[in-house]
Amino acid sequence: VHDVPQRLAPFDTQPLSIVLEVKPDSIAAGPDRLRLEPLHAPAQISGEDTRLIGYELDRVSWRRAQIDYPFASYKGRRVSRLSAIFEYGKNEGAMFMKWVFPLLIVMAIVILSPSIEGVLADIRIAIPPSALLALVVMQDTYKNSFPPAPYLTYLDELYVYSYIACVAIFLLFLVGTNLVSRAEEQQREAVARLVNRADLVVQASLVFGFVLVAILGWYT
Repeated sequence: VHDVPQRLAPFDTQPLSIVLEVKPDSIAAGPDRLRLEPLHAPAQISGEDTRLIGYELDRVSWRRAQIDYPFASYKGRRVSRLSAIFEYGKNEGAMFMKWVFPLLIVMAIVILSPSIEGVLADIRIAIPPSALLALVVMQDTYKNSFPPAPYLTYLDELYVYSYIACVAIFLLFLVGTNLVSRAEEQQREAVARLVNRADLVVQASLVFGFVLVAILGWYT
């Protein structure tokens, strides 16, 4: 299997093909060439040995094709091909709990961290870097469990957004803490209220952005 689809990893579906093709040339080409046609319904061709560890058989289908080989000896000949496609998927609930749920827990802590009182600036600023480190370790564990892919998978996109959210929260804490500490004594309370409103806006924006990335990443 040279191409393992992982665009929706860890919720991807893996097709496994059994390809039948007409040979030799005496029955594969010419006006009386043999054409392969499925005799049974797709579900009737799967037996007891179709199980794969870690996967569930979702669907079986037939695919017919006429193949034009580029070889000189096959020029002008069309060879009949019939493929039985076995599509294997994973348990979505198990994949969610194993790979997505820990990410959601970390992001919930990050997004809720602006709710901590501004006087606890040291605690607030320490949360995003700690979460960022946890995300790096989690994504590295995930990447080591799947074959390498030359593109971003669905879970990769969620991690990229999570990194951006951690940096955004960290910058929010830096700016808010500096504004409050540098404000005049009589203006400090007003500045603190302004920072609290900014915290709420950023929190709501990050939640909306995460949902948007999750939806767009699934359908695009």
